Amino acid sequence: LQGDWSSDVCSSDLYDRFMRRQLFEPWAGQLVAAANLHAGQRILDVASGTGVVAHAAAEIVGPTGAVTASDISRAMLEVNRRRARPDGLAPLDFVECSATALPFADGSFGAVLCQHSLQFIPDRRTAALEMRRVLGGGGVAAASVWVSDRPHGLFTPVVETLAAEGLPEPFPGAFQWSRHCLSETELSQAFSSAGFAETTIDVRSIVAVWADIVTATSAVQEIGRASCRERV
Repeated sequence: LQGDWSSDVCSSDLYDRFMRRQLFEPWAGQLVAAANLHAGQRILDVASGTGVVAHAAAEIVGPTGAVTASDISRAMLEVNRRRARPDGLAPLDFVECSATALPFADGSFGAVLCQHSLQFIPDRRTAALEMRRVLGGGGVAAASVWVSDRPHGLFTPVVETLAAEGLPEPFPGAFQWSRHCLSETELSQAFSSAGFAETTIDVRSIVAVWADIVTATSAVQEIGRASCRERV
């Protein structure tokens, strides 16, 4: 995933265009609300991608706060950096780095956020340890992932359609939906093993709406084709 999405801005733009409004903006609202952010905080968004969570956090903490968006993908950060920012948001900083080696001092942030990315990090415990290290006293880490034992609506038929049409996987395991998810136990263990004093799991659902199944499938196909073209 890291190499494929880093290769060109094109697929990152498509990812942002076809997934942001339907999926990632609604989830970002849920995540920043769960973290109970407030004005003036310094926030780190780990694996920020195209910046949906970072920008939602910047709106809440305001100009007296600060938000850092980190990601291993330069292409994702470029889309993030280009996103229009209305007045009144916190200043945003963009840092290209791995979630398992955050280049920040201990206790630098009041909250650390991570949306729909932890499941793709091979060493989740180290990522959680890094989140804990950069948190200040009383800080909160909030992460959202797809839950493995819950239905995922449109995604199963979309993935099956892409595989049936013979499209190469845009990244290894893209058509193995189990690799996109974590169980509640796996998520809890990642943070408890990193020394967080308290972990709370809250299972939620949203309704994502595309115009129709053809539109949704075509969107994901286009993302897959773009990623494949970048690897040629």
